[in-house]
Amino acid sequence: MSFRTGIATEGGGGKIDIRTGSSIEGEGGEINLVAGTSSSQGYRSSYDGSAITLLAGDTTARGGVGGSVQIAAGRGLHEDRRDGGQGGNVEIVGGSSHGLNKETSVGE
Repeated sequence: MSFRTGIATEGGGGKIDIRTGSSIEGEGGEINLVAGTSSSQGYRSSYDGSAITLLAGDTTARGGVGGSVQIAAGRGLHEDRRDGGQGGNVEIVGGSSHGLNKETSVGE
């Protein structure tokens, strides 16, 4: 599946907005971006895992500023004095290595 906006010669180039629904009595919808697993049946073939890229837009405009990347956890908005809401975490974790070579099998 591919989503792409058009090319504009004047004005904005488009926008893709993906949102899930809110809930009054329950959890709001989740968004999961998961890249596919790479595998090989043969010992000689080697394939790297699939990547996920978040890339903000460049600008060639004089004095322009490149696009920003914002990653924000959810806010805990309940105001109870004893057990008010807590904000969510932002976690960035490197990939783990399961190779047995201590010099080349690194990660995490």
